[in-house]
Amino acid sequence: MCRMQYVLILVVALGSTGCLSPLPPAKTFQGEEDLSALAVIEAEPHRPYTAFDVNGFDHVMITAVDGKSTEDAVRKYLFPGMEAPEKVMVQPGRRYLSVRWRLNRSWANGKLWLDAEAGKSYVVHKTFLPDGKARFWIAEGPSGKTVGGIDTR
Repeated sequence: MCRMQYVLILVVALGSTGCLSPLPPAKTFQGEEDLSALAVIEAEPHRPYTAFDVNGFDHVMITAVDGKSTEDAVRKYLFPGMEAPEKVMVQPGRRYLSVRWRLNRSWANGKLWLDAEAGKSYVVHKTFLPDGKARFWIAEGPSGKTVGGIDTR
């Protein structure tokens, strides 16, 4: 076996046991930009997942920003069920998000919008409604104030 095969096996083994650090946020624009001039949008924290987890899978991903997919084939291969990032960096302005909540073998999709401001952080939250449907909303990081809304375009 060559050295690269050993490296690949190690990466897959560590990734499947949850030993790798979280993946960096996805950049949703072209070119370089000062980080303080960007906004960060991330999914609410979830229980860490491993391939050997018997308690189920509960994870929110940001699958698209402004209609541009954030899904990644390498991420999907190394981290099954996590084909899109939990965190994205966006430029200020009106942003349209597509999100996916994976819960065990089921999922729910949502479409949201927000007016992102430079230097601020936002969190995508999710819950079940009494009728069994999923509800998504975005809150400003530190204050917890709900911002944006449902994208009805």
